[in-house]
Amino acid sequence: MAVGRNPRLATQTIAHTADRRLSIYCDTNVIVPALDRLFPSSPLLSPRGTEGVCSGLAFAWERQVWIPTIGVLVHFIGEHIPEDFLKDRKESYLMIDISKPAMAADFQQHVQYLRAQLAWLEGALNHRPFLLGNSPCAGDFACWQTIFLLRKNCPPELDGLLGIGSNSPIISWYERMLSFGHGHCVEISAQEAFDRAKQASPSAVLHLDPDGDPGGLKAGQEVRTLES
Repeated sequence: MAVGRNPRLATQTIAHTADRRLSIYCDTNVIVPALDRLFPSSPLLSPRGTEGVCSGLAFAWERQVWIPTIGVLVHFIGEHIPEDFLKDRKESYLMIDISKPAMAADFQQHVQYLRAQLAWLEGALNHRPFLLGNSPCAGDFACWQTIFLLRKNCPPELDGLLGIGSNSPIISWYERMLSFGHGHCVEISAQEAFDRAKQASPSAVLHLDPDGDPGGLKAGQEVRTLES
């Protein structure tokens, strides 16, 4: 059973259960290879021979455009973002203040940065439906999700602001990506999630070196998470 939406959203979580086993995969860079392993009969998000290109492109895009994307987003809808969410992003994730007043001074810089990256994407999509050809890859989803976040929440003039013309290949590519949908979502309560986790044991990790953690963690070693 899969609980979550789609690998395109970086913070979605997928739970795979079989024979009372439960494994949690969080963040796109973990979800994508997990999907390719768990569903090998489906089209691969990182086709054989392109794994490095796909993962490298996805990682680079998300790291380079995420803050500028947030900067443009909060320019348009920042007043609607809850204070507790802003506090969590500042203290536990991005480590910067992403409130509308805090990001305002860099708005024009963020726009210029996104225009440059989108110009590259437009060139990459010329004469092909997806980045690697006829099928989408992890790189397509990585690029798409930041654009989706903005186009879904910002006014129509966003495209012009970011240099996306009506005849840009980004538009037709965006619609092809959108047509994949978000899969089937099953909502569960936090308590149910904890109960399932307590009753399950994780699947064996067979795709990684059991002694390859740079911090010295070993396979099967017990760890504790402490509230900061």
